[in-house]
Amino acid sequence: MITVSIADDDGIMIIVEDNGVGFDRDGEIPLPLVFDEQAEGHNHIGINNVLQIIKLAYGDKYGMRIISGKNAGTTVMMHIPYDNGSTKQGDD
Repeated sequence: MITVSIADDDGIMIIVEDNGVGFDRDGEIPLPLVFDEQAEGHNHIGINNVLQIIKLAYGDKYGMRIISGKNAGTTVMMHIPYDNGSTKQGDD
């Protein structure tokens, strides 16, 4: 099962939770992820790419956190600024 929720507090927090196998360790997963090119299975490079794009686009205040429990699921929280679609005056 996957749950997606959006919270609007200091910007937008997109939260994705699943009840899958999780990562190989419990607790908060340090980012960016370090992966072994020789290992089989997922290399999680997409997570690092998303983190890098958020940081480049919005700065270090925004980003991503991952909390996981082995065989107990994973929660990914992506924090981005709120954009109401307006443009700033004088930015020509």
